[in-house]
Amino acid sequence: MPVAGNVVRASDRNTQYLAVLRAAAVQSIPDNSATPLAFDTDDIDDDSGHSPSSSNTKYFAQRQGRFEISATGAHGASTAGTSRNLGLNVNGVAVTGASVSSGPRPGGTGTFTQNMSGQIVTLIVGDYIEIVMTQNTGGALNTAANSTVTIRYWGDD
Repeated sequence: MPVAGNVVRASDRNTQYLAVLRAAAVQSIPDNSATPLAFDTDDIDDDSGHSPSSSNTKYFAQRQGRFEISATGAHGASTAGTSRNLGLNVNGVAVTGASVSSGPRPGGTGTFTQNMSGQIVTLIVGDYIEIVMTQNTGGALNTAANSTVTIRYWGDD
């Protein structure tokens, strides 16, 4: 993947990235509730499918076709609960098989990062995707800053 940190090298621009979005701010994820991540920073948004200030949990398709979605989500430190989840929704509905689940980090120290790579979805203009996080600590759990989503357009069938 040509993303180094949050920067896409100029030589990689021919890969047709539509968007690299980042959640720079910490967000509270309620217990047992799939919560869309709010992306408040657009590192790249070639098609203007995202607004950091309005409906910032959603990326809206500006063209029809196949999109590759990859995301990184960071849960805050906690030993409570048994599950942490990072998933993909299209138009508010979970995409079957497009989620990563695991238990809490042993010892509960430090953030716990999950990666979801290469989920291919077909969208039409106006469809939207959201990256959602779920946890079951028995209370709210903060994310760590800088969760990301990369959205790449592969073309129309």
